[in-house]
Amino acid sequence: WNRPIGDGLDPVPDSENLFKLHSATANLSVYTASLPDGELAPLASEQPCQGSRMEAAEKACEGIPSATMRQACIIDICLTGNAAAAGGVAQAEILEERVNARGLPVFVGHGTCIDTQGKQFRVLKTQGVRSGPNCQNLLASLHAARGILGAQLRVEGACEIVVGPSADLAGMVVGAFPPGGAWAEDGIPEASIEVSGEDYVAGVADDLSWSCWRLN
Repeated sequence: WNRPIGDGLDPVPDSENLFKLHSATANLSVYTASLPDGELAPLASEQPCQGSRMEAAEKACEGIPSATMRQACIIDICLTGNAAAAGGVAQAEILEERVNARGLPVFVGHGTCIDTQGKQFRVLKTQGVRSGPNCQNLLASLHAARGILGAQLRVEGACEIVVGPSADLAGMVVGAFPPGGAWAEDGIPEASIEVSGEDYVAGVADDLSWSCWRLN
C-alpha cells in the first residue's frame, strides 16, 4: 500500500531535488511552518509602480501597437526595473505576427475594436452573420482585400467587418458575399464620420456585449 508501481517512480535524489536545492522554497517552508494551524500565508503584495518608474516604463513601451502587449511590457519593466524588457515584448509581438501571417483572426478581447488612440474604426455591416465562428470565417475569407483590419460582433447582433482608411468598401460589397448572410443595405458608412485613421486594431473599448478579432 502507498507504494508506486512502475518504472522511473523511485524517490528523487537529494542532488536533483529542486525543493531542497532552491533557497526560496526552503525559506517558504520555514515561513509556512511558523504559521498557526489553519492560517493561510498572505500573498505577496505588488509594489506600486509610480512616478519616474512608471513614466520610464510607459516611455519604453509606447512603440508597441498592441494594447495587451504594451500593458504587459509596462508591468514587466515596473516589476523588474529593466527597460530592456520592452525589446523582448516587441520581439514576441513580431513573432506572433509572423506565426499568424496567414490571415488568421486573433481574439483581441471583449469590446469594440479600437486603435492605439482609443478611437473606433469604420465598419462594414452584415445581415445574418450572427455567430462568432461565422464572423471569424467571414473575416478570414476577406484577408486578401485591401484595408481589412478585423471584425466585431455584438451579442444578439450581426457581424461587422472593421476596416482601415484605405479600404475599398464599395468594391468589397460587390466582390465578396457573407456566407449565410448578406451585406446590410446601410453597411457602407459615410466617409465624413470621425473614426480612426490607423491600420491596426490595438485593443478594445471594454464592453462584455461585444467581441473583437484582429486579422493578422
